[in-house]
Amino acid sequence: MPEHLNSRILKWIGAVCCSGRDLVYWGGRQSTRMAGKGYKARSGYAYSVYVDDNFSLPPDDARYKLGDFATLDEAVAACKRKVDEYLKVHVPSDRTAEERYDEYTHSGPDPFIVTDDPVVGHPAFSAWSYAKERCQEG
Repeated sequence: MPEHLNSRILKWIGAVCCSGRDLVYWGGRQSTRMAGKGYKARSGYAYSVYVDDNFSLPPDDARYKLGDFATLDEAVAACKRKVDEYLKVHVPSDRTAEERYDEYTHSGPDPFIVTDDPVVGHPAFSAWSYAKERCQEG
């Protein structure tokens, strides 16, 4: 595994996952496919959401588990709520999209999904990609 991923790694049920802005290795294959947009949930798999607090340094000291979810759609919805909450409460809406996104990436929460579902792409959710979309929407 590349050395630059070692500091942000979380091992769980045979999966190696890291935050939404990094690549993830699954069974020796690298994947950047995204899920959560119309993905039909499969039963029998676990979907856990963890959050890295980008405000704290180093980030590994501020990781917590947000919760376990029965479906990927529920886990993605929880991640989106976390990003939306931060943007609504902590980032002034009168800033440009670029300024809002910059504020988010410097101090906003970074929720990500860890799952044992082999069909789900990794990362299953990218908080930074979602935040960028939301900032551009206004």
